[in-house]
Amino acid sequence: VPKILKYQGYSTICDYLFGLFVISWAITRHYLFPIIIKSLHDGPQKFMDMEWEPENFKFMTLNVQRGFLALLYGLEAVLCFWFLMIFKVIYKMFNGAPADDNRSHDEDSEEEVVDTVDAKKKA
Repeated sequence: VPKILKYQGYSTICDYLFGLFVISWAITRHYLFPIIIKSLHDGPQKFMDMEWEPENFKFMTLNVQRGFLALLYGLEAVLCFWFLMIFKVIYKMFNGAPADDNRSHDEDSEEEVVDTVDAKKKA
């Protein structure tokens, strides 16, 4: 929706929607998600036997827990990197530029490169 509004010329609304996006991103990805990770770190030992007994539908062991934690910590690292990219956009906004989607520039530049290569092949 913000991209459509941007193409229609409503850049101020896009900036406000981007602000709401940043707030929701920070709350859900960097406040609530670590709470979930912490609960997986501390919780299973309190509420279940950490034994591998498939016949009794018990599949949670210390290694399984560590595997899940490793994947969740990896996801948190990716989320932190994306948040850094969001902060770059915020920095540009405070320097007077509108909120801009960097991905669309990458797509356009790839098309230009392909067009240039095709033109050279035809010549």
